[in-house]
Amino acid sequence: MGSEFWNNFRDTFIFDLFFKDSVTVTVEASDVETSVKTVEYLLSDTPLNESDLSSASFINIAKINGAYKVEIPAAKKGSFYAKITDQEGNITFINSEG
Repeated sequence: MGSEFWNNFRDTFIFDLFFKDSVTVTVEASDVETSVKTVEYLLSDTPLNESDLSSASFINIAKINGAYKVEIPAAKKGSFYAKITDQEGNITFINSEG
């Protein structure tokens, strides 16, 4: 994470990132046709595919001062998944590489 950027769904994982301190992840979300309804996240220590994510339980990220931010605990190993839903119900998943 740190200064890493993701803008799509990845299906391969490296799991080589490790942070001794907590990390703040910022999710930037926008929609050109409608507005963003929700931004949610999920942390997983195993790789998930889009089918897995469709039935997974995500945690809502509140929009504060125009940004969706969540703090990841120190020493957490795994992948960060974001689920972005627009007002029409269209869903986009993005994720880290592990």
